[in-house]
Amino acid sequence: MTVRIIFASVEAFRPRAAVWSSSVGKVHMGDAVEPASASGDLVVDAFVAFARHERWGGYLPARVEVTDSAEAALLEPALSQLGISRHNAIAVGDAENDLALLDVCELGLAVANAVPSLKERADVVLGEPDGSGVASLLVGPLLRDEIRVEPRRWQVDLGRSPEGEPVAIPGSRVNLLVTGGSGSGKSYAAGFFAERLISLGYSVCVFDPEGDHGPLGRLRGVVLVGGREALPAPAQLARIVQRGLGSVVVDLSFARADRAAYIGEALGALEKLRADTGLPHWIFVDEAHVPLGVEGVARRCFNPARKGFCLVTYRPVELCNGAKEGFDFFLALPGERGVDPEIRDALARAAGFSPDALDPQLTGIGLGQAVLVRPGSPPELRVFSLAPRWVAHVRHWHKYAGSRLPPAQRFHFRNRRGATGAVVANLAEFHHEIRRSAEDVLRHHAGGSDFSRWIQDVIQDSTLAASVRPVEARLGPASSSAVESLRSELLEAIEKRYLA
Repeated sequence: MTVRIIFASVEAFRPRAAVWSSSVGKVHMGDAVEPASASGDLVVDAFVAFARHERWGGYLPARVEVTDSAEAALLEPALSQLGISRHNAIAVGDAENDLALLDVCELGLAVANAVPSLKERADVVLGEPDGSGVASLLVGPLLRDEIRVEPRRWQVDLGRSPEGEPVAIPGSRVNLLVTGGSGSGKSYAAGFFAERLISLGYSVCVFDPEGDHGPLGRLRGVVLVGGREALPAPAQLARIVQRGLGSVVVDLSFARADRAAYIGEALGALEKLRADTGLPHWIFVDEAHVPLGVEGVARRCFNPARKGFCLVTYRPVELCNGAKEGFDFFLALPGERGVDPEIRDALARAAGFSPDALDPQLTGIGLGQAVLVRPGSPPELRVFSLAPRWVAHVRHWHKYAGSRLPPAQRFHFRNRRGATGAVVANLAEFHHEIRRSAEDVLRHHAGGSDFSRWIQDVIQDSTLAASVRPVEARLGPASSSAVESLRSELLEAIEKRYLA
């Protein structure tokens, strides 16, 4: 965890090297001023002390004082003005009115003489009271990442076990590998994890070689770059993350440049940004066995010790050694025939199971379920069902929505007399032709279930095909007045899935 700011609301703490500011957005070296109302939306009677820390480089706000219990209300706008995420902030308190303050930050700490209710809520209780507790924190093991803390309020809920118990992993300071055979739902699960992190306010950068994660761009605070547009230069990508304090999906599906080389350069730029600012908190790399494989060009820029990596691959054995050894959690997705043997063996080696001991625990696991493994002594394994996505996931959505399919896979529109001459090469064109097709064309294809079969066999989207089938069944015998309503249902099904 890169800590950029510590808000301490305790008695008797005055750092030796301090910078006092009446406006949280400004730092005045050596000035000493009385508390005053800040400008803009931050209208509170407060001041901040900035303490020097060599490891972080620079002056860090180390104390907030307010005349009432408005600390939590102060904190978020103060962080926004400073350009700092709450997930790079620590709060330290001692009193009842600090409860909300602790909940806002990534870590909430209580000094040794804090009230019992605060100690119970805190992620860590410091060994010393008042200001001496905060002073020891600044030079202690927590800020050197020698102590691992997993705040309860920042857990990512993945789903439920067969017994109905929640299955979750920490939202920070861990690495996750998502693996499974082709079509098992790896990208679905990775996208699910990303959207949960985004909802908790973490900054996420997703490298998306196949255009699977574009729908994440519908979430608030997420910027979608690339796709049909030019990719941002790696340094520009880092600036987008830093200035927005949000998340970015890098769609590489139409990239003409070497994707692996771009990811390598971008990882280098983002690692520099992480060292300076702590952003982004998470970096996702789909199809990770290519850029981060044994011979992958990006492997030199990959430092799993920094944590906050989610790699997605169906070939975990091809990852470079640094990647193989750096995971804190493994998420395996079964296919129609269960967990792939190669993936089972990779899980066993990583977690310390023998393959024979692992087999009984994986028996009977099917689509819609997942296996979460945490290496350790002993290793932990949990089977669960993934919770539903908040945004629709469509595999290779750009490929089918906008890019053109090869001639043999295109849809040819017909009526009972023969071909109309209309041929569509993607779902955007299909949607357009459905809108303008004559009634007899729609009835002809609906009678043979042609629409749903093409969507199932060529687009390989069983969800959309299942939505279209009942519309086809009703469209064939429908009256002319009902055809337009059913046409609208077909169009809406495609729009919700791909074009929204």
